[in-house]
Amino acid sequence: PSQLEWVERLDRETANLRAAMSWSLDNEAETAARLGSALRPYWWIRGSHDEGRRSMEEALTHELPPGLRGRAANVAAAMAYMQGDFEAAERYCAELMEMALQTGDALLEGYAWMSLGLLALSGEDFERAVSCLEKALPLLQRSEELTQISTTHVWLGSALLAQNDQDRAVSMFEEGLALARRMGDRTAAYIALYNLAQVSLARGDCEGAAAIFKEGITLSEQIRDQANLAYFLEGLAVVAGEREEAERSASLSGAAEGLLEAVGAAVYNYYQPDRSLYERTVSA
Repeated sequence: PSQLEWVERLDRETANLRAAMSWSLDNEAETAARLGSALRPYWWIRGSHDEGRRSMEEALTHELPPGLRGRAANVAAAMAYMQGDFEAAERYCAELMEMALQTGDALLEGYAWMSLGLLALSGEDFERAVSCLEKALPLLQRSEELTQISTTHVWLGSALLAQNDQDRAVSMFEEGLALARRMGDRTAAYIALYNLAQVSLARGDCEGAAAIFKEGITLSEQIRDQANLAYFLEGLAVVAGEREEAERSASLSGAAEGLLEAVGAAVYNYYQPDRSLYERTVSA
């Protein structure tokens, strides 16, 4: 519930955080790994993927205890994934899994299976994605990692939707959204909302999709997550296209493209929109 307050507080402390990270990398790599693990969601929201990846890659050049090594590898994997560098993300996932099994850390193992599931989802290996994410969920639940439990439900739903299991997919999306709302986690909520909007579009329910996209836009703007905002604007462009509102559709498409260009990375590589709908909208 204090997500906005903390994001803004971290914004104000950015210079201090960078100074602390720089000092830690030079003098105390274990502190750098802990700091990077704590900053992972902030780097994600703010699009600081290059900064996060570079910091954790440097931390990994030092000797670290297995648990901290696993946490640094987890951040490096996440940042590489969001940059679209799936090959590097796969390497860091392998190290993460190795450290998880070595330490018996259920949370690290949950993150490893979750990350492997995301990579499979982005690679359109949906059967493997379902398998990995189903392994991740009980481990994350045991560790009470609530945000990742919420988002893993949604990612599992995305893989199921790609396999045309729409009913189970919607159930997963709704379960993830309900948990996100109970926590007051805007990020997890708008990830779930995006996927529910895609189902509405697939069903031809433009009004329902528009309402969901607008709610997601409000949450994205509160967090100032520019990459996520771009996807929601793109979704509204499709809705406007279906309504034959050409100027509005073009404006929304241009805004979405501009935001993604400013961020410099797709970030939400696990979103699985129907690209043919968007391409048809732009052509029209």
